[in-house]
Amino acid sequence: MPALTDLPTDHLVPHERNIRSGVGDLSDLKASIAAVGILQPLLVVPLPSDHPCTATLDTSDGQPRYQIIVGHRRHAAALELTLAAVPCLIATDEGEASVIVKMIAENVHRQGLSPCEEAEAYRQLTMLDWTPEDISRVTAKPAERVRDALTLTRLPQQVKAAADQGELDLEQAALLEEFAEDAKTLGRLLARGKGWGLSHAVAEERAKRTRREAAERLRAELVLAGARITPRPKDFGYTSKEAEATTLRDGDGNPLDPQEVMNRPGFAVFVDAQTSPPHSVVYCTDPEQWGYTRTRRTAYVPPEVLAAREAHTQALEVAAEVRMQFLMTTYASAKAAKILQVEALRAVITDPRCLEVPDSFHPDIQRLAGCALEQAATARADRLGRLLVARWLCSAEANLRHVAAGRGWGLDPARAEEYLGRLTDAGYVLSEAEQRVREQNREFLAAREQDLSEEESTQAEDTDDAWAQGLRT
Repeated sequence: MPALTDLPTDHLVPHERNIRSGVGDLSDLKASIAAVGILQPLLVVPLPSDHPCTATLDTSDGQPRYQIIVGHRRHAAALELTLAAVPCLIATDEGEASVIVKMIAENVHRQGLSPCEEAEAYRQLTMLDWTPEDISRVTAKPAERVRDALTLTRLPQQVKAAADQGELDLEQAALLEEFAEDAKTLGRLLARGKGWGLSHAVAEERAKRTRREAAERLRAELVLAGARITPRPKDFGYTSKEAEATTLRDGDGNPLDPQEVMNRPGFAVFVDAQTSPPHSVVYCTDPEQWGYTRTRRTAYVPPEVLAAREAHTQALEVAAEVRMQFLMTTYASAKAAKILQVEALRAVITDPRCLEVPDSFHPDIQRLAGCALEQAATARADRLGRLLVARWLCSAEANLRHVAAGRGWGLDPARAEEYLGRLTDAGYVLSEAEQRVREQNREFLAAREQDLSEEESTQAEDTDDAWAQGLRT
């Protein structure tokens, strides 16, 4: 093994074949060295006396000089910090130095290496100034996998344990980095399992965090505007005494402008964080007492029902995003589209409405097909096939969203059930909100089938009666 010793900083010479074109920004590295010193020694070899650069060096002190193999950034930072010496591992020559570096890299190829062990091996290489791309070239592992593994080294122990137990792969574990400081959220995410279940959970947590942050910003703006901020009144807008300013008129019958009355006596504001995005609601604490007239009738709906509806709607919005991710992952290739072409063509010939799709889905069609709909006029058969499948899938997705939202015009519940079945057969895992929609849709289809059966039975009886009457006459 090479010797470990402190060497004068100015006795070290950068290697002329250093793969880095520069040392980059050293601010963070210098701050770390100033705080805790150089934790990872530099790897150096003795500089040959006949090396070309010795002609420019002052070697009058008779001390040997060394060439840096690994650690150029640490050396540059030490020079800027005017450190007299730095810790170094002295290898006998570049061959031995290469062996030291490769020992770490080769550990990655060991059989049975756990995710945390693999991540630790990568981390050691980064301490030798290796980038994820450098590690990828040596280990034959994708650079993205290396980055995900390095992320794992920064995550809490509960995530590392889940990765080592096979509950998460490196890519899934990396998704949790943004929640690393929130143990409760991490616990909820890990409890949702892996695969698409985790994807749903992460998307939902992001949506909640986004709404929460937006609500906090809005409250701060209202405070600066001098508004009186309160929680949402109980049963607001239904059987509550309070009423929204936009639903009131003054003594002269004029409607109220929320921005004008917001700071008046008898008015307050709350932030509705259940909507996306959150918005402010200006309301009167007691309209009758302050001389205002209500213009809207109220109908009581339990708050828990309203909250459940809103939560379900938001969950469906998040699920729709995850479904589109699944479509892109599963079908955005010529090979995958070709498998569905015959089925799509048969469906379109049977019912041309299967290609109807809102304009808002055109970007999704382009992502799935690899080209825009406008290119269909000049596209060849294989590209036309991908466009057909992409439009057919997006049309089915649009129909499912209408069914989930309960919109009554132009719905096709049977097609929605078929689409969900296709997704789950392809490996998609339904969220709780999607499962609820599917159950309700199936109940509707069963009831409709029952109604049709009874109607056909009645029509058959009428036909039999007419036939019998004809025989009698």
